[in-house]
Amino acid sequence: MVHHEADDIVAFISYLHFPTKPSGDFFTIADVYYNGTSIRGEFVNLLVAVRDVGPIKHIHTKTGRDTDCRDIMVFDQTNTGLPISLWNSETISRADNWKPRETVLFLADMRLEWNAFRRGMAASESMCSIVTEDPDIPEAAALRIYARSAPLRPTAILAQLASSIPDPSTINNVMTVQQVLDRADAGSSDNSGGDDSQFTALLYCLLTQYDLDGCSKLTTKKCTQCQLPVEDVCLNLECPIGSGAEIPQYDVIFDLRVSLSDHTGTLENIRLTGITAERIIGYKVDEFVDLPIDVKTQMKWKFLLERCAARVLVLCGTPDRPRPLISLLSCTVADPLEVAACLPVY
Repeated sequence: MVHHEADDIVAFISYLHFPTKPSGDFFTIADVYYNGTSIRGEFVNLLVAVRDVGPIKHIHTKTGRDTDCRDIMVFDQTNTGLPISLWNSETISRADNWKPRETVLFLADMRLEWNAFRRGMAASESMCSIVTEDPDIPEAAALRIYARSAPLRPTAILAQLASSIPDPSTINNVMTVQQVLDRADAGSSDNSGGDDSQFTALLYCLLTQYDLDGCSKLTTKKCTQCQLPVEDVCLNLECPIGSGAEIPQYDVIFDLRVSLSDHTGTLENIRLTGITAERIIGYKVDEFVDLPIDVKTQMKWKFLLERCAARVLVLCGTPDRPRPLISLLSCTVADPLEVAACLPVY
């Protein structure tokens, strides 16, 4: 091995984007969470997009050594977040140039660990890890396109999950309010960021808050890309519209908050939005806003304080967001005999 003295290095720059492992040899984040602690301590390859780059932290180790560490959050098409700790000084420095939703990384030989604070799996850079920025492979190009408009915030994730359920009537898992609260608790041992982080349920309950004719805000204006509420223009710099890369487009949608109650408790601040709200209310947004107040009142009492069959989607709480997010998918007045036969008594 001899030192190469060539002046022209441009021809070799493209090699920096070649992964050091076969392009198809990588775990998805869903694979990591699904296998959980059974792969703790294993070394895997990951193809991910950067979601967030944390600050550099100066750490004094148990052995008395001073070192630097940097945490990043990454995502892919299967999951919205996996924390990764960087320990190599060169990688830590390179991370200054990584852009959320734009930079794609092929991470070779990352060590998987159980993060006690987050109560979930995490990855860590090891002595044998190699980080390839923006790898020149088809899988990375597809991930980069997805990353630019992927829903990352909890409310956007909830909306996407709700829209992926075409027929809510297939949800027949009967639960009480207390059972929903127990399962959705951020401290639940089952909630580690994998498939158990969301679930659906059928509740036989009373609709105890449903303000169609009062002072509650019923609609909101949202960015079509990032789905965040906007006043005049999108201010989210991570969004193609907010950053000015695409022409602004906004939607006005229903955005109500309702409450469901049974003999075990109350679920408050449940989201009733978009097409689901139109289906339950029976009107589109532009039609509803022009209705007389007495018509809105009549529509309200169709469900308010009635025993209903309500199907909900629940996004469980996390250590960073203790309160669960709940979306109402469908609501119909329930048959008393059906309620008597199916309502849990505990």
